[in-house]
Amino acid sequence: MTRFSCVIFIILPFEKAVGTRRHRLMNQYFIEDLSAILKSDLPGSKAHARMMPGNLERSMPDEKTLSAARKAAVCLVLYQKTEEWYSVLIERNTYEGVHSGQMAFPGGRVEEEDENLDETALRETEEEIGIRREKLIKLGNLSPVFILPSNSLVNPLVVCMHEIPKFKLQEEEVAGLVEFPIAKLSDPDLIKNKRMQFGKNQEYEMDVPYFDIYGKVVWGATAAMLSEFAELIAQISISRK
Repeated sequence: MTRFSCVIFIILPFEKAVGTRRHRLMNQYFIEDLSAILKSDLPGSKAHARMMPGNLERSMPDEKTLSAARKAAVCLVLYQKTEEWYSVLIERNTYEGVHSGQMAFPGGRVEEEDENLDETALRETEEEIGIRREKLIKLGNLSPVFILPSNSLVNPLVVCMHEIPKFKLQEEEVAGLVEFPIAKLSDPDLIKNKRMQFGKNQEYEMDVPYFDIYGKVVWGATAAMLSEFAELIAQISISRK
């Protein structure tokens, strides 16, 4: 007797726009493909431009400026949850500084104990959100981003882990966090524009693109990094069709 079976997929309304791509991203080759593509030529400033005011592509500063910049690193952590790939952003505490209250990847400035920028990213991730560095598997790096207001050159490290993280927030630095499925980055409605004020006395205004992730405004350097990452996972999705 011939037996028939069927599988029914139910996609919640919130995820309809990204359901098809999410299914492709969940294949077993995703981490392998991502690691490979991170070692290839990255889109860099072209991908960053999508999240810059006026969508203008900006070249990196000259070597003299970069060498004098403060060195920092952040960590884009990937993990599987409810059968899909997730990442996490932190919300920084309010303080007297240019990044006060912003959404960001866990990370911070280089310290003397750090052997390299990747170690900075791993150490800061452990300190800020409680994921032990030995649980994180390095996949590669996104393009560095120069942040003019803080004179910082930031190196983004992409890592994955084999379990759902148990977060422990560093209360002095972190106000909260947001977990999100990375397939959500393919939703064009995620990118919006907001009128923002800049300058010491807030004397300048401009429209700034940002990612709206569960109501949180993700803009600036973090948005630029997410834009490049979104382009990479889109390339993986296309190559696996």
